[in-house]
Amino acid sequence: MKGEIGAQNRYLVLPGNEPSLVLEALGKRGWWKEAADDTNYDFWWGGNGQRFPFDSLKQGKRREGPSSTPVFNKIDNHREICTKTGLARTISECCTSQKKTCLEWAPETYTFSRYGSLSEELSKLKRAYRRYVKRASESAQKSSGGCWILKPAAMNRGRGIRIFDNIKDIETFLRSRVSSEAYIAQKYIENPLLIENRKFDIRSFVLVTSDPSRVYLHSEGYIRTCSVEYKHDDVGDGSLASHLTNDAVQKTSSEYGSFEDCNKMSFDGFENAMRASGRSDFDFRKDIYSQIKRCTEELFRVAMKKMKPHKIRGSFELFGLDFMCDEALQVFLVEVNTSPALFRRGEHLKKILPLVMEEVLQKAVDPYFPPTRGEQWPKRLNHFEELAID
Repeated sequence: MKGEIGAQNRYLVLPGNEPSLVLEALGKRGWWKEAADDTNYDFWWGGNGQRFPFDSLKQGKRREGPSSTPVFNKIDNHREICTKTGLARTISECCTSQKKTCLEWAPETYTFSRYGSLSEELSKLKRAYRRYVKRASESAQKSSGGCWILKPAAMNRGRGIRIFDNIKDIETFLRSRVSSEAYIAQKYIENPLLIENRKFDIRSFVLVTSDPSRVYLHSEGYIRTCSVEYKHDDVGDGSLASHLTNDAVQKTSSEYGSFEDCNKMSFDGFENAMRASGRSDFDFRKDIYSQIKRCTEELFRVAMKKMKPHKIRGSFELFGLDFMCDEALQVFLVEVNTSPALFRRGEHLKKILPLVMEEVLQKAVDPYFPPTRGEQWPKRLNHFEELAID
């Protein structure tokens, strides 16, 4: 399956999601050239919504060129974690595998679609709503405890998201939408950890390979911040600027980029911000990253059995995992993204994203296609840590 000495391997990099990042990494490898068409290639790279033609592999069709089977950046069954409903099912199976009713890193979630019983799921949600409201009143929390975030199952970039703190409004909204599209109702984190009174989340990168079947977590990622102060009491008015960190939402704010470069921050910068806010002993690696690692291991220990990447050699995928923290420094997984944004917005992303991409190729592509005679490997990197998932 490896490229022959002296062979010119061919790549097909589709447009969208900063393709220059991939092309720059390939440019360091003189044994690659661009494919002449979109049917004969040895390496395929596509973005969100660009599906690899898996059927051609399953039908046993051979390809011309150095490799009869291409290498490509899509796992066939990634919907098991990359759709909101798929992730909810996988987390439920994580609970079952650990003989638990819930996991500390997973916000309570209910799924609504035309294939399930709306009344039954609403009854479960109403019971949970009352439980959280009661808990909040008994503990004198600042928030009501009844806040839930509703997300369409198959959309991204904050599209279609609504936040409610009234169970009647939640029920009315779901009854009006579920017949046409699936939604999840996820418990909103009402006591989030803040940076200068603004919400943030954490983007981590996870690489899954098929041959061998492995999961890697990158040691670096970035913090995404909101441009405006967090206001819990505006959840019902449709405003999302203080709640969602997505660029698609934040770029509409006149304050975008006023606090952090393109609303992005490094892990080290985040640690410094926490210490400056009064948490003098805050240690990102110990307090936060260790939880991210454990959560990722627990999730993919189950997800790999569902996705079965080893069934199709040459497949791999880079995922973007989004985490949030509460005031007690408890980390929560809120989403898993296929084709995470690779746009180099801000100095921090200009620094780390080329390193992430270089190491993706080193881990997932280079093993199949060694340098031709006279060529040398790029400098080897080791920022992706292999996780224990067996």
